[in-house]
Parts: sequence; C-alpha cells; structure tokens
Amino acid sequence: MVVTNNGGLAEKIRLLRDHGQQRTTGDILCFGFNSRLDNLQAAILNAKFKHLPRWIERRRELASLYHQGLSNLHHIKLPPPPESKGRYFDVFTNYVVRAQERDRLVAHLRECGIEILISWPKPMHHHKALNLRHFHLPKTEQISNEVLSLPLYPELSDEDVKFVVETVHSFYGSKLKDK
Repeated sequence: MVVTNNGGLAEKIRLLRDHGQQRTTGDILCFGFNSRLDNLQAAILNAKFKHLPRWIERRRELASLYHQGLSNLHHIKLPPPPESKGRYFDVFTNYVVRAQERDRLVAHLRECGIEILISWPKPMHHHKALNLRHFHLPKTEQISNEVLSLPLYPELSDEDVKFVVETVHSFYGSKLKDK
C-alpha cells in the first residue's frame, strides 16, 4: 500500500503496479510490475485499516520501552526516541539498532529464544549479481556488520520487551538500573 497526496507520484505508482500500462489508453509508458492486490488481499487490508492508529501507538510505546531500557548502553546505537510532536516521526515497523559485536549478540539473543532480524547481512555492493564490487563503501560495510532489528509488533508485551532488554544487558555484562 502506498499513500500520497502527490498526484504525479500517485500516477507513477499506478503505472508501476500494472506493467507500466496507462489504463485509459492501454499504452505502456514505462517498465513496471504486476503488483495489484487481489480481492482477498484488498478485503484483509481494508479490515485492518481500523486498527492501524492503535497499532502505530503501540509500536511507539514499545520503542519507548526499548529506548528507556537500552539508552545507557554505549555498545548500542539506538534510533531517535519516539516523539509525539516534532520533525521525527517513526511508526517503528522495526526497532533497528547498531550493536558492537553484533553477530555474537545475535547468537546470544537467539540462544535465549529471542527472534531478531538482520535485513542486510551482506552489503548490497557485495552481491555478485549486482556487479558492484568495484565500489569501496567502508561505512556501508560497517553498518551492515552492526545493524539488527529487535522484536517489535503490536502484540508484543511490555514483559517481552523487558526480557529482550535484560538479555541485551546480560550479553554486555551491564546491570540494569531500576527505573
């Protein structure tokens, strides 16, 4: 789903979702994809819309708990905390952090039964099929070796977040301060 108030962008997205074809003329105006929702997917998405504001609020609550629990660890770089007002607004689809000793931390979290996500375990320019190995991108490589997503979904309990936070602290050998 894409939401925009930009008419030109909306039209371009409509073209991209339907093989680049303009429906009124049948002309193909650009390369595109077959990304149209079927009726079942559309019905499910429509039913979920009424829950979206509550889910966003809950994700931001959970992100705030992570921020409070992990902000005193110098081993972890956190995203900006949720703000109710201001220029930075995140719905926290994922809670992405950068961690020292990421791979060892990931192994520890998984051993403790915590599911995490590493979206890009290899920098994009290291994939042979993309033929981009000639680029030297040390920051990209560093970030690719540090980034991971902690569990975050609306049904996650405060106790689950506390467990994740405690497990991260235990990995780094730090003690949690009661807040």
